[in-house]
Amino acid sequence: MPADSAEAVRYAIRGMVPARVLRPDREQDVADVLQAAREVGEAVVPVGGGTMLDIGDPPSAYTLALATDHLTGIVVHNPGDLTIVVRAGTTLAEVESELARYGQFLSLQAPFPERATIGGALAANASGPLRLAYGAARDAVIGTRVALPSGQIARSGGRVVKNVAGYDLSKLFIGSFGTLGIIVEAAFKVFPRHQARRMVVTAAPDFPGAIRCATLMAGLGPGLLSLAVVNSRLARAFGWDSPATVVLVGGTEGATKELAMEAISRASSTSGHTWEEFEPDRILEVLRDFPGRATVRISSLDRDRHTSVASSEDVEALAYPSIGTSFVFAPRWTPQDVAALRHDAAQAGGHVVVWHGSPALDDMSTWGEPGPEFALMRAVKGVFDPDRIMSPGRFVGDI
Repeated sequence: MPADSAEAVRYAIRGMVPARVLRPDREQDVADVLQAAREVGEAVVPVGGGTMLDIGDPPSAYTLALATDHLTGIVVHNPGDLTIVVRAGTTLAEVESELARYGQFLSLQAPFPERATIGGALAANASGPLRLAYGAARDAVIGTRVALPSGQIARSGGRVVKNVAGYDLSKLFIGSFGTLGIIVEAAFKVFPRHQARRMVVTAAPDFPGAIRCATLMAGLGPGLLSLAVVNSRLARAFGWDSPATVVLVGGTEGATKELAMEAISRASSTSGHTWEEFEPDRILEVLRDFPGRATVRISSLDRDRHTSVASSEDVEALAYPSIGTSFVFAPRWTPQDVAALRHDAAQAGGHVVVWHGSPALDDMSTWGEPGPEFALMRAVKGVFDPDRIMSPGRFVGDI
């Protein structure tokens, strides 16, 4: 396939266009393609819905885009066991549609689920507004099948929740951004939908005030599904006039009502106006999709690092203070702005990732300086991809 075809251009990464695009129909075909690429030294980048393709450094070489959109479908869904097995190219929206028929849901969330695929969400270790209650992608998976550059299909875990097959190799591939192999199938634990959900919003005079309110809400206990803080500019997307704390609770009808009343009671000790949002899905969709356009992701347990950024009127910011993560949309930032933020976060043991770069940030490292775990990461890369054909240069430290 010519490199300038519309299909190849669709999978360009910072101007780099693959020489060709392949769409294998079976998982063994994926492994065979990887083995053939290894034998001739071709660089392969796995691609799904393309929603996270611009996260990561540009590849040092890019011969082949291996698309997973023919590896689709639900392999098996056992509603009674609360498990589902899905091929990697299946969109999150398709999985949710299947589960909804049985009153269940998947805790794995990623921006733009109509396009985001299971494989892509796992490769990026995606999470969403429900992470506080259900964890990230790594916590939802009970097993995977992965195509390796050796031509083998590696299996880890299983299709049942209780599995003691040994070390969980799935954890190595989830969040590896396609640098070790290609996830071709994944098994998940799923959850019953809540009988009721309620969302309580508390406006605050400023972002620090919203953070203080979130601190009060963090102790609500079981039934607290999501706890987020939005700054003043992002608040406008919901029609709010000031920074706000957003609380989602769920469970049985009675327990949910009590939790919502407790949240309102706790908020009364602040100076902000509190109300209940009766369309929580609309709010959650905006929160879920916001990282899909965010410029940086800040990870730090020091809340002052998040507050200093989010208090600016020049950015939109979404913070999850209980897990120490913020997403910030700052299209006017320069490399100097990001470098200063990285230095500040590092002082508190945190880090900053350029999540979706603007043109001004194209020459910046996505990940910043590698941490002390880098030697282990490089060793793992050497075991699974010794010839460096899998997304070379895309991940931390040029892995």
